Parts: sequence; C-alpha cells; structure tokens
Amino acid sequence: MSSRFFFGLLFIFVFGRMVEYYVETYILHPILQSAVLAIYIQFKILTSGSRSTPDAAQHLIRVL
Repeated sequence: MSSRFFFGLLFIFVFGRMVEYYVETYILHPILQSAVLAIYIQFKILTSGSRSTPDAAQHLIRVL
C-alpha cells in the first residue's frame, strides 16, 4: 500500500467524521441529517473532477 493511498484514507476518515459530527450536532432531526449528508456526498463526488457526471451519479447510487 502506497503512502499516498494511506494518507488519503486517513484524511477521508478524519474529515468525514468531522463533517458527520457537525451535522449531528447542529441538525437534530435524523431524516434531515441523512439528507444533508447525502447531498454533501453527492456534491463532493460531482465536483471532484476525477469522474464524468454520469459516472459520478452511478457511483453515488452504489455508495448509498
């Protein structure tokens, strides 16, 4: 496993937990929490630039 891959996973874990913590802290309703997280994930995938838009949408469906 390369160091770039390892640090990428570490960053995703730490940053993902931070986003989830703030959503759970400031949005009290569980359904709204899920909606905000789903929209955030979709936004990040679509704006990543590493995939075309149709591929990103298919990836999002597989993730969720």
